[in-house]
Amino acid sequence: MIRALLSLLLLTGPAWATSITIGDLKYLSTSNGISGYKVSFTTTGVTANPLTFANATLFVGGHQESTGPISTITAGLPTSILFEGGPGLRLPPCPCTSLRLQLLFPGSGPITFMLANGQQFTTSRMNVTLLLPTSGMFLMPGASAPIVLMPVPEPETLALVTTGLMAIWPYFRRRITGKTHLSKVRSDACRTCKPSSRCSAVI
Repeated sequence: MIRALLSLLLLTGPAWATSITIGDLKYLSTSNGISGYKVSFTTTGVTANPLTFANATLFVGGHQESTGPISTITAGLPTSILFEGGPGLRLPPCPCTSLRLQLLFPGSGPITFMLANGQQFTTSRMNVTLLLPTSGMFLMPGASAPIVLMPVPEPETLALVTTGLMAIWPYFRRRITGKTHLSKVRSDACRTCKPSSRCSAVI
């Protein structure tokens, strides 16, 4: 029974074993005190249908700017969002040490959608992409980072794993308790031996 439950738990692993890339976050350049930051979504061939986000927020140096609801495909073309930073704008210009993009799906829990290969994919409601310098302190023009969605277990899969763990826990608890009791008995037996004699108590 234990082997069967462990095999079942292992089989659920592949359900959330693969991440997907849906675009990238890029620092374009800075000219005349204005910096350009670009978010591009490319889900063609990745997801079966366009993805819809409740909000996309870019953070630069403690400041932020949001887009509101967006889709990864608009009028049949991949979506690109251009943010600008500079005097009088919501975002500051570079030099900057990092960019952080926060994507928020609609709803209140994990989101499940269909991939282009027909498989279902479940991910967290909030996704964060961080762009850091590859060398030095500041981002260089053209630096980019992929927007990756990480998988999470579907509620049904999570319930199955939880049920399996609860089923095998009493078995492991009995083994742990038994070993602890055996060690205590051996220790008590050894304490009864004389200091000058060799203890060879066997339980």
